[in-house]
Amino acid sequence: MSAKSPDNRSQEPSNKKGENYEESRQNAARQVIETYVEDLEKFKRTLSTAIDGRLGTIPGPLFNKRWAQLLKGSMKFNIIVANYDILEHPKLQEELSRLAFLVQHPALSLRSRINHDRRVAALEAPSTHEAEALFAPIPHPLQEKIVVEGFDHRYLKAERIVYPTLETLDKFASKWTSKTYLAPYSSFIGPSMTGKSRLLKELSRHICVVYICIRPENSPECPPQSQYAASVLLDSNCATLKTQYEHLLLAILHTVADYFSAQESGTREERLDQWIDYSFPKANQTGDPPFWADVRTKMNKISKSAPLTATEKAAQLSEALTRMHDSTSFIEQSNLRLLLGIDEASGLLQSAGSSSYSSFFSIFRSALRMIPSQSSKFFAVLADTNSRVSNFHHHPLHDPIQENGEEMPKDLHWHELQSPFRLLSYGAPLWRTYADVAKKRGLSDNDIVQGLTQHALEKLLCVNGKSVPAASLTDLQAFALLGTTIQPRLNGASEVSADLVASHAAQCISIDSKLVLRSEYLSQFTLSSAANQYLASDEARLIRCVQALTSLMRKGMIDKGDAGELVGRIILLRAMQETMRRTQLAADADTDSAELAMPFGHSVRLADFLQTLTGWGEKQLKSELRSIATKDKKKLLSEVQT
Repeated sequence: MSAKSPDNRSQEPSNKKGENYEESRQNAARQVIETYVEDLEKFKRTLSTAIDGRLGTIPGPLFNKRWAQLLKGSMKFNIIVANYDILEHPKLQEELSRLAFLVQHPALSLRSRINHDRRVAALEAPSTHEAEALFAPIPHPLQEKIVVEGFDHRYLKAERIVYPTLETLDKFASKWTSKTYLAPYSSFIGPSMTGKSRLLKELSRHICVVYICIRPENSPECPPQSQYAASVLLDSNCATLKTQYEHLLLAILHTVADYFSAQESGTREERLDQWIDYSFPKANQTGDPPFWADVRTKMNKISKSAPLTATEKAAQLSEALTRMHDSTSFIEQSNLRLLLGIDEASGLLQSAGSSSYSSFFSIFRSALRMIPSQSSKFFAVLADTNSRVSNFHHHPLHDPIQENGEEMPKDLHWHELQSPFRLLSYGAPLWRTYADVAKKRGLSDNDIVQGLTQHALEKLLCVNGKSVPAASLTDLQAFALLGTTIQPRLNGASEVSADLVASHAAQCISIDSKLVLRSEYLSQFTLSSAANQYLASDEARLIRCVQALTSLMRKGMIDKGDAGELVGRIILLRAMQETMRRTQLAADADTDSAELAMPFGHSVRLADFLQTLTGWGEKQLKSELRSIATKDKKKLLSEVQT
């Protein structure tokens, strides 16, 4: 909820190291700008000189004109290349795309290595949102099918995730008043594959959720774009967007009321299951669900009506809300009946038009403000990986979607205790859901574990099926690997935290009243196993991670007082990796599930670990443990696992 009052804001103490980070970030940004200016002038001088076999020179005014057209996207890259007379000079073309890409997408240009062709594709994309979508990882075909099926899978541990979320949303809806808040909405922020979309669907088994997804139209991700809703919300050609958004809200309210009013009586569960079938996207379904055809019909009818005064608009909205109240009386939530859930909501941050200084969201928010505060039973949620949606509000909605585990049964054997399919029940629900669906599709247990581990690594590194050598690891990729293994904490580095949440599987922990975002890597066996396996396979990777950690510490993003503890954790991590390497059992498609273990995510004998850590033999270990009774010492070194 977009709170203005201090009692609804997370409070955090002032932090000088956070200020140091901000200063270092500004210095880094200044250095990038200075380098860009120098490189651009050098490139400009190169084009103005008849060298490298080029026929003519490019005068300054022509260079400036074409450069501006390239940045605005009003002229294709290949035409600019021809105008600059560099058709036969691929290195100059690459420098041109690099400089333009740095201006248009500074975060992307610094965060990863992107080749010339991909830079050009981004420069020619219709919008920033669609350009950034080009760099989102593309799921493996099999993974994509399993993820799609997982959207309809039984929800795991609803009592730990769904019910607390419902309680919080109900409380937020009851507090909505335009005197205190900007609009009746809040947001779900978290990395991809943590269940934001799936949570919205599960909430619809308890209240009426109108689900909208505004991801790019051609995105391979699931769920697909809600085509009609996206065409209304992201209509850059509409001169009266606020009115259009008001009409959309009215059309949604009346369509919901019509549906439930015409519905036959039944239990709440039965009626809301029918609602999900009517309004939510389905696997292998093309086009929008039937709900949106009915909304379109209502919208067309409302749009053709005569313009209304503000008082008439308020009365019209009040009537629509009343109809919605009456038709959903079977829903038991006291303050919330209808939740508008907008997935991939950062699409609303785009400019509403070439001549507009407002984003789609700022206009949509003004339409939401029309919802009356007196028991409207309406609320909206914006879900995204991108923490820029944190600007939508000043209050974290709820704790991260975690803790999907079970109480540990008694008398478990070590093999059972560390069974991959037991460990997958902890952390984000995706992992166990993926495993269950993959089993139904006939994949072997080993293939499931290996596939999930690879998928987890791709999420951490924000890559798609590509091997990342040690020398190519960015600071953010290195921090993601360490985050899931030794868990260093960032200190006030809000923008770095935002990037980690958006692209490297970190969890958003809180957003304070100054919009400072905190992120952490909470314990998840799948992510830890993937990071461990990657780091253990080449010590140069861990060395690169330590270098990145040192760099972040020098910039004030990690408290120097933590250095000693982090060094200790790295030593223990490396010793454990080496011990696991020696004791890891080979596995293939025929390996019995009882013998499987998470790759570099299984326990080892304490004696083996201590020998790796100290370099001592078993005899010297026994000698060093002389204060322990002989019987206990023997049991400790022969039976205890760590």
